[in-house]
Amino acid sequence: MQNPKLLSKYYLKFTRELLVCNTIPEHRSIGAPNYKYPITSAAMTAFAAFYFQHPSLRSHESTLEQGVYLENFKKLFHREPVSCSQTVRNILDPVDQQSFVSVFDEVFRKLDRSGMFQALTFTPQVGLLLSGDGVDYFSSEEISCNNCSYAKHSQENGTKRTLYTHKMFNVGIIHPTENMFLPLSPEFITPQDGNKKQDCEQNAAKRWLTSFRARHKTVRATLQVDALHCNHEFLNIVLDHRFHFIATCKPGNSKTMYEWIETARNGKDTHVIEEKAIVKGKTKLFRYEYLSNVPIRDTEDSLRVNFISLSEIDPKTRKPIRKFEYVTDLPVKDKNVKTLIAAGRKRWKVENEGHNTLKNQGYYFDHNYGVRHEAA
Repeated sequence: MQNPKLLSKYYLKFTRELLVCNTIPEHRSIGAPNYKYPITSAAMTAFAAFYFQHPSLRSHESTLEQGVYLENFKKLFHREPVSCSQTVRNILDPVDQQSFVSVFDEVFRKLDRSGMFQALTFTPQVGLLLSGDGVDYFSSEEISCNNCSYAKHSQENGTKRTLYTHKMFNVGIIHPTENMFLPLSPEFITPQDGNKKQDCEQNAAKRWLTSFRARHKTVRATLQVDALHCNHEFLNIVLDHRFHFIATCKPGNSKTMYEWIETARNGKDTHVIEEKAIVKGKTKLFRYEYLSNVPIRDTEDSLRVNFISLSEIDPKTRKPIRKFEYVTDLPVKDKNVKTLIAAGRKRWKVENEGHNTLKNQGYYFDHNYGVRHEAA
């Protein structure tokens, strides 16, 4: 089953079916004003607002009054909607976000059992290619809640302003050849019990690794992360959870590592492959370079990584036009360096196919759907 459109279709179908069947723990007392509405109906109503690309829950509420839309809702989700947006918020606000993780997991298992992972496997060595990145999905200087992160900023006039945000570490499966991002359960960046410091992307990523591996013990996968996570501690945690990694790296990440690489270059100890290619009618020169067993920091117990890079070179001046650099734990040789570079360059799909689609393609991802009830 190689058709990417078919993968997307089945992903949405599985998600819809599982949300309908999902048993969300009841938090209301019998006799509560909204007890007559099943929690799952409220969840499906909120999901439908997103599914049908409504800019707000109130907009969706007004559409539910239209007979044709209401019938379509019933056919798709096999239940009556909760027609009042305020009631939807009142029902769903107390629900723990972990209640929905099982939906992501069962979609994941259904894709596996249906044989679709064969189409999604990047290579046997890499396995599934997972891309993870932090994303803000709400910000305000006026509206906040207990789950907000915040940052204080000084202004030119000497006053300070506080920006409240909601963030998460978003992870999904990258299709080997198509522009496709299949989301897995995210990890939200929220204040943690017993911790006085604010939560951060790196801590959320660590929690995601622990949680995902506990639920999917046998999955073979490689996690892609940006330069923020290219450090000894985090990459060791990735390995401890039996993932491979391909991490973007920059000179500012590891002085020791880049000194090591520069010394190897001066001694002509790095492996270099150059090839010319015609791209959009123009001749371009590409230089692949790799170096194995490089320490990522200046300590005896430092994690050793394999450095890989791709430089696009001006054929006439021999000056680099742009460069991509990564570190990985996967073995690197002449025959697979291009494949690993290609995998590394797909990291941006979490931003383009994931975050950008949700924010700018009609899903209103960064709209406030109810941080406070009066802000619909």
